[in-house]
Amino acid sequence: MADPHARYDEMMDRLRGFRETSVLIAFAELGIGDSIAANCRTPDEIARRIGADPRATSRFLRAAEALGLVRREGDGYANSNFAEDTLTSTGSASIVNFVRWQKRFYRRWEHLAEAVQTGQRPAVNKRDEDDPTWVPEFTRSLYDVARLSAPTVAQALAPLVALDRTTRVIDIGGGHGGYSIALAEIYPMLDAVVFDLPPVIATTNEIIAATTVADRVTTLAGDFRKDDLGDAYDIALVFGVLGSDDAETGRQLLRSVREALVPGGYIVTRTGGAATTTTGDVEMALSDLHLLLSTDVGSAQGNADIAAWITDAGFHILPPLAIPGHESRHLLIGQAPD
Repeated sequence: MADPHARYDEMMDRLRGFRETSVLIAFAELGIGDSIAANCRTPDEIARRIGADPRATSRFLRAAEALGLVRREGDGYANSNFAEDTLTSTGSASIVNFVRWQKRFYRRWEHLAEAVQTGQRPAVNKRDEDDPTWVPEFTRSLYDVARLSAPTVAQALAPLVALDRTTRVIDIGGGHGGYSIALAEIYPMLDAVVFDLPPVIATTNEIIAATTVADRVTTLAGDFRKDDLGDAYDIALVFGVLGSDDAETGRQLLRSVREALVPGGYIVTRTGGAATTTTGDVEMALSDLHLLLSTDVGSAQGNADIAAWITDAGFHILPPLAIPGHESRHLLIGQAPD
């Protein structure tokens, strides 16, 4: 029989996890990492820089120290290496925009019980997206994460990229354009088109303009449910969009992709979750609930499910490509008939 005290401790640890997450989000939202930067500052100095109450700031910094975000140096605080790298705007692995964004998703998950009761996305979650800052901030938050993994994804795609001619890529639902940017940076004879909805493309253009490959990464605004993707592409990236609609819409997208590719062209999707949605994978189960909260008909799809869709769309499934440094994640490849 399980020790009831151990069960109690386990449950309390799970229930209280939101408190640590709240500190991380507030640290990013308040800009504490940037207010300290590479210096050591007193709580009063930090409070002035972020426009906060000095006493409350001091209390917050004690919690941040306990969580390893800052370290005490004399009368002041300095960023820990962890926070300097991830929670400052100039950090080598900065995801500060992504962490700030989690506040919005945190609110979204407050309505999980309602979503389960009604089987629908809560109305308040739909209204969130009416905020004019929603799309640009969401797009930039995703770019924070993608720009760190995009180079390794681009490296994994080397076997599909031609060396003696221009390789044309379309990044469908590519949002921030991070993967197309990385591909163009690594392969000088590659051109890419980022296809997404018009409100998203406005931010995509800003991100691309700040790179050195803006002459080879362009954008195309449209809705893949009804608009033409273009044609004569060698590679189509389909990352993160197959779960946002119902299964038939996903299958139709894959058929449209096949028509947009040259004979022998490739479709690329990402794997890393469970083979199916019924295998008890925690990340897949939570992602599925997130789609319940965030879409009208979306649901998480397992690797085997996506592979079946790709096959049904007329592609031949090829051996997956490993992503360097990410042993549990692969790129699922389908090839159009030659």
